[in-house]
Amino acid sequence: MFSALYNPITLNTTDDLNKAFDSGTHRTKYVAGSVIYLEEIITSPNDSSSQTRAMGEYMWVEVSDNFSAGVPGMIVPGGYQAEAIFDTLEAATAGQKIAFPTIDVSAGEFTWVKLSGHITVAANVNVVSGNYVKISRGNSNVEQGNTSGTVFDEEALGVATTSTSGGESIIVINAGRTVKVA
Repeated sequence: MFSALYNPITLNTTDDLNKAFDSGTHRTKYVAGSVIYLEEIITSPNDSSSQTRAMGEYMWVEVSDNFSAGVPGMIVPGGYQAEAIFDTLEAATAGQKIAFPTIDVSAGEFTWVKLSGHITVAANVNVVSGNYVKISRGNSNVEQGNTSGTVFDEEALGVATTSTSGGESIIVINAGRTVKVA
C-alpha cells in the first residue's frame, strides 16, 4: 500500500502538469503515488513586479470522481491500477492527505494534484489574507480557520495570501500536512 508514495521522481520534460490523461495506456506513465517537487515563481497579487520562488509538491493519482480545478480532495490507497487515488472529501477522517487539482478532471483520469505550494482554490465566504484556512467536508471548499483564523491547529491546511468574500482565493498549502476535515 502506497509503495511509491512520496518517492520523488523526475518529471518527463515533455509532460504538462496541467493535463489529465485517460486511464488506458497513460495510466502507467508514472506509478500512482509518485511525487515531484518543482520550483515555482510566485507573483504578488498586490504588486505584479514582486516575485518570489517557492517549491511546489505534486502527486500522480487516479481520479475517482469529477473534480473542478481548486476543489480539494483526499489521497487514499488505491487498487491494482493505482497506488494512490484522489477521492472526494465526504469520507475524510483525521490524518487524510489533502490535495488540489490544478485543472478540471473526470473520473477515471490520471493527473498531477497539488500537495503543497501556492494554488488558487475554491473558497467559501470571508477568507482573509494572512489567516489560516481549513477545508469543509460539507461544501468541499476552503474556508476561514478557527474563530480568530490565525491559530495553526489540526484543521489548518495553509495560509490565505488573498482575501475573498466568496469565489476564489490564493492559498499556500503547508507541506506535509495531514488535516482533520471540518
